[in-house]
Amino acid sequence: CQAEYKISIVATINNRVITNIDIEDEVRLINILDNNSNTNVKNIEKLALDRLVDEIAKEEEIKKVGVSENKEIINNHYTKYLKDYSSRNKTNPLSDKNKKKIYQRIENGYNWNFLISQIYSWKLAVNINEIDKKINAQNLNQDQIKKIKEKIIDEEKNKKLNVYSGYHLKKLKENYLIKYFK
Repeated sequence: CQAEYKISIVATINNRVITNIDIEDEVRLINILDNNSNTNVKNIEKLALDRLVDEIAKEEEIKKVGVSENKEIINNHYTKYLKDYSSRNKTNPLSDKNKKKIYQRIENGYNWNFLISQIYSWKLAVNINEIDKKINAQNLNQDQIKKIKEKIIDEEKNKKLNVYSGYHLKKLKENYLIKYFK
């Protein structure tokens, strides 16, 4: 007996459709990327839908602006991710479909971050004097100071990048026609 499987539209964002199949695929991807075993189906399905809407909005903006980050960096990050995944999950290899989705997510992430860093570059600056004051209060040698300073600068830039990324995505989605059917 072959069961019927109904494909239904869950949401649209402008002219792009999100189906129940897309949600199921995204749930699997969330479990892979977040190393999740989330059992609350409704919460993870909502998270999957939210992430798909965000990813579509990001993809559309990246295409519109014409951003394309260095493929070598993306390939290196993807290869590193696959290596890390396979060392953690020896008995559960990734399907080709999931590998492709992971590559697309990494590529989209790098292109989006590049776009945000270009738009908000002047707001991503870090106050080096404040960092120097914090570090100099500790009794460290020059090598330790350099490493800690680089780490703090990266952390501060990433915090700001995440804030402006969220802000830009929110403003961007206000201009999209997003319709939910469930």
